[in-house]
Amino acid sequence: DGFLAQAAAAVNGRAVAEALAQAGVNLPWLSACEALEGQCVAFGIPCASIGTTAAARIVAESERWERMSVKELREESKSRMLSTHACVEKVDIVRQLREVSIAQAREAAERPDDVLVGKWCYGSSPKEYLINRGSDGALYFDGPHSTCGRVSGVLESQEDGWLIAELVSISDVSVGRIRLRFSGADLTVLSNFRSSTMQDWGRDTVARKVMQGSQAGAPAAPARQWTTGDQS
Repeated sequence: DGFLAQAAAAVNGRAVAEALAQAGVNLPWLSACEALEGQCVAFGIPCASIGTTAAARIVAESERWERMSVKELREESKSRMLSTHACVEKVDIVRQLREVSIAQAREAAERPDDVLVGKWCYGSSPKEYLINRGSDGALYFDGPHSTCGRVSGVLESQEDGWLIAELVSISDVSVGRIRLRFSGADLTVLSNFRSSTMQDWGRDTVARKVMQGSQAGAPAAPARQWTTGDQS
C-alpha cells in the first residue's frame, strides 16, 4: 500500500490507482487523494500535471498565504524576488504566489534534469546566484562573493546527493567550495559555503528559484560564459 500511495503521487499515477481500485484492490488512501483533488479544483491547481505531492504542498501554502496579512505577503513575495507593484488586493498577491509555485512544480515535473538550471534567490535582501548548463552538458554555478565580486565553478555530483563546486573569481583566484542539494519536497536548494581557510562547512542557506518573467529586478551578469574547455 505504501508503495502504491507513493506511485499515485507521481504524475499520471492517479490513473493507475483508479484502475487498481476498479479491479477490487483495497486502497484506503485513495479517498484522501480525492479530497486533495477537490482542494486543487478550489484553488485552481493542476494536480494531474504536477503530481499529488507538489499539489498538496501548494494547497498547504495557499492556505497559509490566505491567513497572512498583506504586509506579510509582500515580504514573502520579496523573499521570492516577486514584485507586488501590480497587485492591488490581497487576493492578487496570493494568486501570484500560487501561480509561480504551480509554474515551478510543472517545470520540475516536465524537465527533471534541468530543474536546477536558472536563477535562485536567498536571504532577506535577497541575493541571487545562477546555475547554467554548459555546452559540455555540465552544470555551472555563478554567484556573488563578499570580496571577489562574482565567483564560478563546475558542479560535480557526489555519492551523498550533494553537488560540489570549486569556486574561483573572475581573475581565477580560488576562494573555496560550495555544495548544493535540491529538495523535491519544497522545490528549494540547500547550500553551504566553505572558504579556502575553513575546515567546516558554513551555515545553511535555502534558495528558491526565480521563474522567468517574475523577477523583481534584472538578472545579474555572469562572471564568465562557460563552454567546453573552460574548466581547465
